[in-house]
Amino acid sequence: MPDGEPGEAWAYNQVGTYLVAQAIAAATGEPVTAHVRRLLDRFGGADAKAQRTFQGHDLGFSGMHVTTPTILALAQTWLDGGVWDGERVVPADYAALAPIPSPASLGSDDVGDWSLGYGHSFWSQRHGYRGDGAFGQYLVVLPEQDVAVAITSEVENMQDVLDLLWRHLIPSIDVEPDPEADAELARRLAALAHPPLAGDERHGSPTLPRAASSELPEAFSSAALEPSDDGHVLLLDHPAGTLVTRIGDGEWLESRWPTPRGPEVSVVASGAWRDGVFVAALRLVETPHTVLVELDPSAGAARLNWRLVPLTGPDPLSTAAFPF
Repeated sequence: MPDGEPGEAWAYNQVGTYLVAQAIAAATGEPVTAHVRRLLDRFGGADAKAQRTFQGHDLGFSGMHVTTPTILALAQTWLDGGVWDGERVVPADYAALAPIPSPASLGSDDVGDWSLGYGHSFWSQRHGYRGDGAFGQYLVVLPEQDVAVAITSEVENMQDVLDLLWRHLIPSIDVEPDPEADAELARRLAALAHPPLAGDERHGSPTLPRAASSELPEAFSSAALEPSDDGHVLLLDHPAGTLVTRIGDGEWLESRWPTPRGPEVSVVASGAWRDGVFVAALRLVETPHTVLVELDPSAGAARLNWRLVPLTGPDPLSTAAFPF
């Protein structure tokens, strides 16, 4: 924590938010997720999960797993001053106060939209304000344009995404309607997809030890590939048990990994042989994250890496979250 009197210095303080979550639980007899659940029920009962400490406490500051429409509903609520579907869900005075940055949080100009101040869990930005989450999750409120935006993604440079909003969205809001352009946009949006992997013919069923350079921890000691009617089956050896993953060839197939703490990790995977190496993408679809697999028989090793390593660490089972 910075030295000085309250209000003199600013620090991004996750521990403080965690303590507030525990204070709410102590004062009300319910975890903070119980209060969040009642809010989500007003949005139509959206599914939600949250990560917890090993003692079973809600984190409060991170680890909330919700869908993009739920984030959009929250953004719309803030755009409407704390009102959802005609009902006030956030006190008016707090809805007005929360986006206002504290003077001590104003930074230098070299960090873009992270230099314009921080309010009550909201960042100020060139246009409006936002809440954001690691690896490219955005709740954007644009009061001047009367627009709410929700984005879920897997990116390393979050400023790039905001730059795209300012470059493309803001200038287009007040332009004259163009039915032809709207139809083309609708067509492109309907076709959006992560393309599955495809490759050449199959090259056997290798069982390979984990490469020393792998980002997945040493607990993942080996990987084995077996053929299946609809693609492949990847077997990852782990002390908690073998993780069985269905991998589509030219399509995405879903699997669920059990974890020692109870919740399962949902995975969709696609993979194929390319130039004698089996490559696969394992998307942990309730998170932003992707495991990248390369089984290389000529090198005698399985390379098991992350596109971006999760905040919870390199073991994918640590990303599991509890439904509430």
